[in-house]
Amino acid sequence: MAQIAAIFDEYYAVDISQRRKANIAYKKAQNKTIGIPPFGTKRDSEGYLIPSDEGVWFIADGTWQAGKVGEEPPTPNSVWRGYFDCVHRILNLYIIGNASARICIIMREEGWAFRSRSGLPSILEKDDIRRVTKAWIEYGGIVIGRRAKDRPGYSINPDEIVLDEKRAVFDIALLTRVGQVDAERSIRQPHRGHNVAARVYPLAGLVYCAHCDNIAERNNNPTLRSRLIGKAKTAERKGSYRHRPGLECGSGRKQVYSADIEGDFIRLCQLLTLDDAAFAAMEHLVADMLNLDQASQDEMKKKRDVAIAKCRRRLDAARSLFEDGDLDREEYLRRKQHIEHELVQWQNYTTETETMSQQLAMCADAMTKLASLWSDSTDEGKRGLAHNLFEELVYDLDKQQIVDFRLKAWAEQFLILRGQLYEDGNWRYGYAPSRNRICAFASGGQRSIR
Repeated sequence: MAQIAAIFDEYYAVDISQRRKANIAYKKAQNKTIGIPPFGTKRDSEGYLIPSDEGVWFIADGTWQAGKVGEEPPTPNSVWRGYFDCVHRILNLYIIGNASARICIIMREEGWAFRSRSGLPSILEKDDIRRVTKAWIEYGGIVIGRRAKDRPGYSINPDEIVLDEKRAVFDIALLTRVGQVDAERSIRQPHRGHNVAARVYPLAGLVYCAHCDNIAERNNNPTLRSRLIGKAKTAERKGSYRHRPGLECGSGRKQVYSADIEGDFIRLCQLLTLDDAAFAAMEHLVADMLNLDQASQDEMKKKRDVAIAKCRRRLDAARSLFEDGDLDREEYLRRKQHIEHELVQWQNYTTETETMSQQLAMCADAMTKLASLWSDSTDEGKRGLAHNLFEELVYDLDKQQIVDFRLKAWAEQFLILRGQLYEDGNWRYGYAPSRNRICAFASGGQRSIR
């Protein structure tokens, strides 16, 4: 019956797949888009694209608030920036020769915003400009086989594409010109062999811009955060971490050499390492944090030792009964398996303090290994060491320093207790409950990590 059910399930999956593909082909034949509508549009009752009534209110303090056409502004000085108008502005800037990064800067200064997949307003990026310009055919009311992001400009002749004036949401001449500009800028790159300047960046994917973080915090929108990108121009240069182009967050500098930021990172790791005396003090803090006195800990350990001894006596008693013939083999094996399972459970039983001490020991060992193995590791090895322990780093490009960081979830407790080890006159790193962030502390207050 299980095999028969599996055959029917497989047939049902194949049938659903075929029906879905046929439905998609049918909709495309009617010039109806599939999936999320292109930015700035929505679908009418028949499934065709029409201008979207969504957008944002650009407030005087530089923030956005999502809204729709006809709603009351949140503040008297708010300016309406509709998503449909945003697309129209992008297309007009694109056809007069502006690059994607330049368009992002202009749009940001004018208060325009992009709509993320979750429906929240976000800063325009280069990829957003590409999404808009590549969809000029869909904006023209027709749908071709390939998705917009998968068709290069040089593969399409705009003069051969006949757009539908009745279904187009923008002027046909404007969209045709966008296609021509896209084709002119799209050049088929010849194969040039291996890129000798390419390399693995150990902190790629971990480093965030501090200025973008501040903007995201003010707008209460995590999607406004941006990572620094590792990039090298020549084989001789070791590379640098650069701010994403097109994002204007107020930072004066746009890059930092990889040697500088990786040097700050390893110094941070060295400051977080512990000697034997500091680790012993941290173990005492564990018991204090859990509000467990030594008597209760000793009582729990004694209970574990008594249970282990009792299991061993029961195992010996069962073996004696089997040898005397009072138990058959099946019953003896059943009892033996049950007692051994209980014995293993008690042997692996640890108190809360012991469990946390083991986790702290593992984290302290990982931090020590990272600091000691970093210089002798390859870029791939460094990347593994950093990503195994750290969740994120926040870097201020203007100050050229790490201003915030976060460890993995399994290592956060280590940092909280590390902050408790305070010595007068020395800096320490720890958890700031009032800010809900990982910061650097001193006797005079807080400072940036250096």
